[in-house]
Amino acid sequence: MTTSQNTHQVLIVDDEPMVREVVAQYLERDGFNVRSASDGAAALLALSSSPPDVVVLDIMLPLVGGLDVLTELRRQSDDIAVILLTANGAEEDLSLI
Repeated sequence: MTTSQNTHQVLIVDDEPMVREVVAQYLERDGFNVRSASDGAAALLALSSSPPDVVVLDIMLPLVGGLDVLTELRRQSDDIAVILLTANGAEEDLSLI
């Protein structure tokens, strides 16, 4: 069920096309404006060209890792919300966040 038209911008960053597509479909259905990037380098480019309101960010990315993207994102702004995705479940991996 879609509420009113939303003007919030979401950037989805994941190297798996299916993940990007599924997340985008749910967000678009709820009225969000969605862009996507398939690797860390493309994410950094997208962040510099038009900062989103929210980033859905995979930690394990090719070219530039997700944590490096997050570090650069935080250098640019503390106001952008970030949702981290990861397939790693080990506690030692989570301590890096």
